Amino acid sequence: TMERTVQIKAMYGDQVSTLPRLPTTADDLLRAVAQETKAFNFSVFFDGHPIRSNKDLAVAYLNNKSEELMFEVKENPNPMTQMDEGVQGMYQDMLNKFKDLSTAEKAPEPLPLQNGVLSKENLLMVINELVDRAKAKLFESGKKFIEKRQELYEVDEENYKAVVMQQVQFQEMLIVSTSAEVNHYYQLGPGVFDNSINVHSQDPDIRKALENMSIEGIQASGEVPESLTKEKLKEVLEYSCEFITKYMEEHQNMNPMEVLVLKTREADEVMKKYSYDELEISAAMNKFDLENDSYFSEIRDRINQVTQKLFGYNPQSFQ
Repeated sequence: TMERTVQIKAMYGDQVSTLPRLPTTADDLLRAVAQETKAFNFSVFFDGHPIRSNKDLAVAYLNNKSEELMFEVKENPNPMTQMDEGVQGMYQDMLNKFKDLSTAEKAPEPLPLQNGVLSKENLLMVINELVDRAKAKLFESGKKFIEKRQELYEVDEENYKAVVMQQVQFQEMLIVSTSAEVNHYYQLGPGVFDNSINVHSQDPDIRKALENMSIEGIQASGEVPESLTKEKLKEVLEYSCEFITKYMEEHQNMNPMEVLVLKTREADEVMKKYSYDELEISAAMNKFDLENDSYFSEIRDRINQVTQKLFGYNPQSFQ
């Protein structure tokens, strides 16, 4: 048997990287490219043809006649096409930072590790730093996305969906770039943060901090308007449940993307009817302790039923 010694390479701008192994699937290729080139929002080409499926990859392997196989990596245009220059700029800024942290600020001393893991106190500090850095951007962009969605909600379905997906992309980029920035700041090597979380995952303070670190958690840390009382919140949540239930009855067999969009639709429906956005609702749920206060026990059950119908699992079982 002839041994296959073809080197698999990826060219990104002027930089050529050798992939450590032969990617067997298109996903595998994208992961390897992201790891080696630090590209984020990109497409991969061979001979001018985009590699989007396993079949495309197989064709590239079959058509390659040389000792090395060179994939071309091209950055996709700024995906925030629906949004104003402010949001586009924020996205680009995050992307640039993520790609090159060499000039980013560092703490005077790296944090001490024990067996490659942070102490509980230091892990909390890192998580809180992450939240602080992400918060301003999340709120500023959040308000803009909400405004844009309201413009399009029930008016232009295609563009509405596009904005929802762009908001998801923005939030993903926010978490990825902020994590990279904070890891760089505290000079944490690869895996230290994740390993530390695993080691301390049973600690109640860490669990609480991790909840606060999610997009939902950060969203819940804002202000609650005075008119949004406990009673009002209950009314809004009841309306939300009705809206989602009715929507599901009218749209059977939704795919995961439609389910994702429905969560946002519900927020926009509430905004249209009550003038509270999802940031304010999240903050109120947090302030009035929706999860534990007995005042909300009926609506909690209702939300769990609706969630179970929508996603096919019971959120209670995750508590």
